[in-house]
Amino acid sequence: MGEGEEEDNSQCMEYVCPKQLHGLNDHTLIWGATGAGKSRGFVKPFLIKVAQRGESVVLVDSKGELYEATAQYFRDKGYLVRQYNLLDLENSDGFNCIYDIERDPDLVRTVAEIIITNTSNAKDRQNF
Repeated sequence: MGEGEEEDNSQCMEYVCPKQLHGLNDHTLIWGATGAGKSRGFVKPFLIKVAQRGESVVLVDSKGELYEATAQYFRDKGYLVRQYNLLDLENSDGFNCIYDIERDPDLVRTVAEIIITNTSNAKDRQNF
C-alpha cells in the first residue's frame, strides 16, 4: 500500500473499528459519541496489550477514568505510574521547567529576558 492509503481492517471489535493510515507515524485517533464504547471497546484492551508487551505509554485522560481503571494493573506489571492532574495538585506529579535556574545566574538572566521580551511591549522593556 502507498503512503496514506487506508488498510482494510477486518479485525473490527464489537464497538470500534480502527482505521490505520500507513506512513503517518502510526498514530491512532479514536472518536465517537459519548457512550459509543471508545474506552471499553478499544482503549482499555489496547492498554492491557501495551502492558503485556512491556511497552511505554503516555495517556491523555482528561476525566481520569482510564487512570482509575488501569493504573493498578500497570503497577502490578511493574510499571511506574504517574499522573499529572491539574485538578488535584496535592496528588499530582509535576514538572518544574526552571528547576536548574537557581544554580546558573546566566540562565536566570536568559529566562528573564525571554519572559520580558514575550510579555511586554518595547516601551515597558526599557525599564528592565
